[in-house]
Amino acid sequence: DDLVARLEAAFDHELLEIARERVRARVEPHTWEAFRLTAVEGHSGADAAAALGMRRGAVFQAKSKVQQLLREEID
Repeated sequence: DDLVARLEAAFDHELLEIARERVRARVEPHTWEAFRLTAVEGHSGADAAAALGMRRGAVFQAKSKVQQLLREEID
């Protein structure tokens, strides 16, 4: 059971990494960076916006777009 769980977790991790690579290649660098800063690193929208020179709303739109594309890749 433990081996099966570890294999499933490794497969899920690999699937996510492949999806990330594909999506990253499809979006603009600032879109990916907005996603990475907020969704991966946990920065606030305001902090990410300031770091990237974007509006806060644009950061959240970018994050949402990347999340949707990731879901589509994984499905």
